[in-house]
Amino acid sequence: MKNVYRTKTGIEIGCMYQKPLPRPTQEEEKIQRALLYTSGPDSMYLILYKIFLVVLSLSLATCLWSEL
Repeated sequence: MKNVYRTKTGIEIGCMYQKPLPRPTQEEEKIQRALLYTSGPDSMYLILYKIFLVVLSLSLATCLWSEL
């Protein structure tokens, strides 16, 4: 039940107040991310790093093979 205070002029104070929603834990956020098929920012950096390594290794291999 909400604690509503009504002034003499009829103005209601506190009638629109809602308690803030509880913050999810890290585990709950991880589960939600998995259910929504989205990745967190850390995994995006990991994916970009892996792509960089593949491109670097291919370019080095190309340079080594062209010298033979």
